[in-house]
Amino acid sequence: VEDHIEKAVSESVRAGELVQRIRNFISHGDLNLDLVDLNPALLQGMELALITDDDPDLSVSVELDDTIPQVLADPVQISQVVLNLVRNVTTAMAGRAARALLLRSARAGATVLVVIRDTGPGLSHAVRNTLFEPLYTSTTDGMGIGLSLCRTILEAHGGRIWLEPSDRGATFAF
Repeated sequence: VEDHIEKAVSESVRAGELVQRIRNFISHGDLNLDLVDLNPALLQGMELALITDDDPDLSVSVELDDTIPQVLADPVQISQVVLNLVRNVTTAMAGRAARALLLRSARAGATVLVVIRDTGPGLSHAVRNTLFEPLYTSTTDGMGIGLSLCRTILEAHGGRIWLEPSDRGATFAF
């Protein structure tokens, strides 16, 4: 119990820091860039997103390339991108028989590629056209800022985000 309480407090502090940094970023454009190993930031974002997903049938695969180069990034904001994406895909998979999530990092030439793939219902072509627009949501639960925020954060880092063509589920890449 003590370990769980310590972890909950630690994650709460991280979540509070993340919210404050996102607010600063939105209002002032603040980025705390540093040369970082991206993989721990990716894992942290995924772990924060899954903390409330208690479905034992969710299959989570992590394929992080430990040879990717360090990148100039704000790890808290990169964690926020992953958190938003993972929350979106776990919500999209709710009620499905097979629920699988993949988080992957890999070299892509001189850049680093991050992929988040799910086994949800996928996205219609109509939704794909407005997916990253502010205040657009394809659900009744969302506010329509998550994917737009992801795009803003990644563009501020000199990157981009896109939806990969997929026959099954959704595949987000950045």
